[in-house]
Amino acid sequence: MAFWSNWFGKPLIDAASVENILQQYMQDNIVVKQKLETSSSFLGGELTSSSYIVNTYVFNGEKSHGELGKPINLLPDYQALRLRAYEADFTNDTVKTVTGKFFKWVIGTGLKLRSEPNKGVLIREGIKEPLKPFRDNVESYFHSYAGSTMSDYAGQQDLHDIAKDVLKTSFLGGDCLTILRVDDDHNLTVQVVDGQHVQTPLLSQGFIEAAEQRGNKIKHGVEINKKGQHVAFYVKVDNDGILPTYERVEAKSKSTGLNMAWLTYGDKHRIDHVRGVSQLSAILEKVKKLDRYTEASVSSAEERAKIPYSIEHSRFSDGENPLMANLKLNQGKEVLESSYATGAKLAPQIAATTNKLVWNMPIDSKLKALESTSEINYETFFKAIFVQICASMDLPPEVALQQYNSNYSASRAAINGFAFILEQYRDKYAKNFYKKIYTVWLHIHILKNKVSSMGYLPAFSQQNRYVIEAYSNCRFIGQKIPHIDPKKEADALRIMLGDESKGELPLITYEDATEQLGNGDYFENIDKYKEEIELAPRQNATEPKN
Repeated sequence: MAFWSNWFGKPLIDAASVENILQQYMQDNIVVKQKLETSSSFLGGELTSSSYIVNTYVFNGEKSHGELGKPINLLPDYQALRLRAYEADFTNDTVKTVTGKFFKWVIGTGLKLRSEPNKGVLIREGIKEPLKPFRDNVESYFHSYAGSTMSDYAGQQDLHDIAKDVLKTSFLGGDCLTILRVDDDHNLTVQVVDGQHVQTPLLSQGFIEAAEQRGNKIKHGVEINKKGQHVAFYVKVDNDGILPTYERVEAKSKSTGLNMAWLTYGDKHRIDHVRGVSQLSAILEKVKKLDRYTEASVSSAEERAKIPYSIEHSRFSDGENPLMANLKLNQGKEVLESSYATGAKLAPQIAATTNKLVWNMPIDSKLKALESTSEINYETFFKAIFVQICASMDLPPEVALQQYNSNYSASRAAINGFAFILEQYRDKYAKNFYKKIYTVWLHIHILKNKVSSMGYLPAFSQQNRYVIEAYSNCRFIGQKIPHIDPKKEADALRIMLGDESKGELPLITYEDATEQLGNGDYFENIDKYKEEIELAPRQNATEPKN
């Protein structure tokens, strides 16, 4: 007889699994019973044995049956989520408030390169050369490259504008395809494609069959191999034909092995998924309802403003309208004298000031102003929901609204918390956009003999990845959040820099201190300071003497 275990009348798992569990449980009980019988002791001349029944259930997350319901395996509809997120950002002011601040802070005017070759690795690999000229060279050239349209495949934007497009597209749409192309003059250009154009070519050009022959498969427009590596991307090309055409873009260069195309994700539902999902996915329905609530509150307030008063009649009222006489006079109609009209004639004379009216209300009726508590409670309700939305987007509501009404400590704590989160996002997008571009750009820069690097090309020919990574090691930094009290921040950094006259060792470098204050580049500031010092005596010499 097969055993079947129900909990409140519903099966927890399949019958075979339950039967295996119960069979194992019965075997354990038989062993325990045998041990008890063999080890029983006589108490008072009687044989006694102790045993108890253990109830076994399979736990699936529910402590109270029916609270969680059936487990759901959610699979994202990438196209629908992308379109809904774009719509929300385009039409919903709440979403625009949050995302607008977020995009401006993460990228801002662009992230700046800090070349930091790993000196320790290079020395251990037998490469000894001065690295400061290398750093100065690549930082100067890359700064010029990133700030001009030479970096854009279409020649319309600079690299920082493209970075903002990548951030916005991946954040809202889920993912964005970046393609690096080298023109005839060996200049590196960047092309960005919205993720919605990366599609599986179902009815076109035999791409699926060709991928299968290579031992790969295509999932949602991405060709992957058995290791799960992205081999190529299929981009839908607009045309006037009946069937769409696709361009197969390889992820890596066949000649160098460098990454030439990749997806930048906003968020991923699961690690084994090849496409990303919008970071607005969890709040799309909530912000839609909040927007409808806001619109309804504004509309109802507008309608009530058009009708400031209402007349309430009880059971003994004759239903007379105190405003009817004025309406008839305005229309040029004769108004019969009545007790109400007599009282109405006296009303202007009773007014305490000019242009005020006192209405003589009919019997058993009163004039009531139309009012609602909806507008009064709106701010409290909206802020409560807005805080939840901001928290889901890793953005403090103070930053989103640019309102710092708390004390210094609370406001500073909110800014510091956001600064930490901001660095995480900058690091993410620097790794998935700037650094990948810089790695290919540096390779081309060295091939053009624009910079001296005695160890890079030999290491590249030998595929010594340690040396290659050591040369291309870098950071990308962005603008710092302005301080609430700059003096306190500057004093704190001065303390960390130490006092040489007192023999205090610094806890931070001058470059890091300048970076934390958001005052530009330390070495550039020093060079400008020296120039100003040199110019200062000349300016004093030319001043007329009294």
